[in-house]
Amino acid sequence: MKQTFLLSLIILSCASTNKVILKKGSENWSEFHAGNNKTIKFDYIIYQEGNDTLTLFTNYYQNGMLKSKVIMKNEFLMEIEYVLDTLGNKLNFGQLVNGSGYIVQFRDDNGKPESEGQYIDGNKEGWWKRYHFTGTILDSIYYINGYSQYDSPQSALEVLLDEFGLLKNNLYR
Repeated sequence: MKQTFLLSLIILSCASTNKVILKKGSENWSEFHAGNNKTIKFDYIIYQEGNDTLTLFTNYYQNGMLKSKVIMKNEFLMEIEYVLDTLGNKLNFGQLVNGSGYIVQFRDDNGKPESEGQYIDGNKEGWWKRYHFTGTILDSIYYINGYSQYDSPQSALEVLLDEFGLLKNNLYR
């Protein structure tokens, strides 16, 4: 009797979330490095929950060890469950709560920081430091709403200057 009640409770709680799996898949390292066709780079589950599309990514190092698990909501980074080094030790990646916080992203090859900066509402925001593979600072890039000066239709500086009305009469172009 207790088992039947518990099973019914589990089924009801799962049914109330209205999660519908849309797609499952994985990518092997062969997509990224020739010759390694056995080791998984990442796997994912995409599901619908109400009006939101959620994606759970599990990432792996080339040696097959678990690297990280992250959750995206409607294509925005919302949560990082954990980040591990190539030996399985937890790395301090910072903190991300509901898509906002300061995080460190690590390299696949040596576990050193690759970049670090602020996330707001699931987007990179503000100045992000990028690191050379040796660990020294390489440069920094400014992001506005997830776009950098390199990948936005309008440069991040132009967007910032435009917000303050400084692009009138082409003062800073």
